[in-house]
Amino acid sequence: MTIQPSCLHNAAPPAGIQGSSEVFAVSGMDTTITAFTDVTGNPTPNSTWTRNGSPLASGMMYGTDSTGVLMISNVMLADSGNYTNTLHNMFNNQSFTNNHTISLQVLRE
Repeated sequence: MTIQPSCLHNAAPPAGIQGSSEVFAVSGMDTTITAFTDVTGNPTPNSTWTRNGSPLASGMMYGTDSTGVLMISNVMLADSGNYTNTLHNMFNNQSFTNNHTISLQVLRE
């Protein structure tokens, strides 16, 4: 008989309600991008962001919060592109991901 930890009884793959697929921002302003709302999963999913396939580094320009919302400070025309948010966790000893890509269009002031 195998006894499994109680945390595995409630395990669930990452899920969330997808946000908009297109976001518009004005150059020189701060903007936020929300890929998923009501994110669920057990264990709690990790959230990572890429822009046009390259990982984003948190820092002065990019930041995220605990729900995976991406914040871009002082957005510029060059920031236009496809931003993908990936939710990832381990469920039942398997790796699961859930992706959503958003096109950011930056407009001149």
